[in-house]
Amino acid sequence: MAPLFTIEAPARIHISLINESGVFGRVDGGIGFAVTEPKWVIDIHLSDSKDDKPVTEVEVLIDQAMAKLGQRFPRALSLKLNVRHFLASHIGLGAKTSLLLAAARAVCEVEGLAFDAIEMAGYLGRGGTSGVGVHLSDGGGIVWDIGRKYPHDKSAFGPSSLSLAPPPPLLLRRHAEWLHVVHFRVAEIGIFGKAEVDIFKKHCPVSSEETCSLIGITASQIFPALIEHDEEALQQSLSSIQDLGLKKIEWDHQHDVTKQFREYWLQNHQEYALGLSSMGPTMYVLTSKPEDVKRAITQSGFHFLHLTMTSISDSGFIISYPKIT
Repeated sequence: MAPLFTIEAPARIHISLINESGVFGRVDGGIGFAVTEPKWVIDIHLSDSKDDKPVTEVEVLIDQAMAKLGQRFPRALSLKLNVRHFLASHIGLGAKTSLLLAAARAVCEVEGLAFDAIEMAGYLGRGGTSGVGVHLSDGGGIVWDIGRKYPHDKSAFGPSSLSLAPPPPLLLRRHAEWLHVVHFRVAEIGIFGKAEVDIFKKHCPVSSEETCSLIGITASQIFPALIEHDEEALQQSLSSIQDLGLKKIEWDHQHDVTKQFREYWLQNHQEYALGLSSMGPTMYVLTSKPEDVKRAITQSGFHFLHLTMTSISDSGFIISYPKIT
């Protein structure tokens, strides 16, 4: 049977958390962008029957999300979500936030309600640290969220999975159709769960001086470079933030093979900034010359578990209905 509709929910690259020191009376704030590939592709059906108990991680997450949403929106309990294309978990592409908000988006569509990403993320316990994945679900592009007042609105440091605070508001969104992205990984999975929590506990707050540098680079270099199409300045600024704040610590905790690739890249291709998405292991290059970058990556001699050349998603979630014949 044809679905009611289909949702495409893109992955995201998380460039950096900006303020994990609490300087200037604020905390968190993140920057990142949506990518067209990979993505969730989810068919939404009506179902009167109860399926078997969920088994896989994705089935469990959907079941929990729909049960939670059903407490507020009863029609959620009549929906069945059939995932046709998956995002891999724990590789730094924001799979869980994208999936849960896709479920919320489906419910809003059925209920005839406007989708409020911040409200739904808060309801489902996402966006407690960075709001990047939340804001990219509704509009795509490259975003910067403002974080929170510290310690009034949030007084502890930790990953979004801990739901320490509501999702933060959006500060800036910029569309950059002139840029593409090549993202890839050489290690199976990144840091998540208890290991991720422990990194925040051990290393935060980070240096206030480094936080000030991150804020300055983001405000006076990264976004001006995006607006002015200044790729050289963009590459320099993205390179600089890899050695600042929590991002520097995230690199330090990567698998040896990921760090070996970074060393190779810094020795051979410094003209292209190599970034680490979230807690890894996915790395990326944001560039106007994706073919050149992909060629350089494939010639490195490393074995890649995924290697994707794609574009920045400028739409966020996409809903499509079956064609009427």
